Amino acid sequence: MILCGSAIPLIVIFSTGNLKELASIFNLGTLLTFAFINLSLLQLRRTSPNVKRGFKVPFFPITPVAGVISCIFLSSYLSPRAFLYGGEYGYYLDY
Repeated sequence: MILCGSAIPLIVIFSTGNLKELASIFNLGTLLTFAFINLSLLQLRRTSPNVKRGFKVPFFPITPVAGVISCIFLSSYLSPRAFLYGGEYGYYLDY
């Protein structure tokens, strides 16, 4: 908690205080996470249909497909620089 509390102000300071750009980058990460969760749900239900599950997704497969589509739609409102930074982060994460 102390680490996050000190890291966040440092990120804002080093980004020259452009909070709109930072929010766009973090929103892209959140939307990508939600999209991948929905895609993994579809994949797991297809590859392991007989596994006992503690929760039933209502209106499956409509709900996860709608989740992926809505994440893609919402990401179209983000700044193009967010995608640039996101791609850079993905490249270095994979490297």
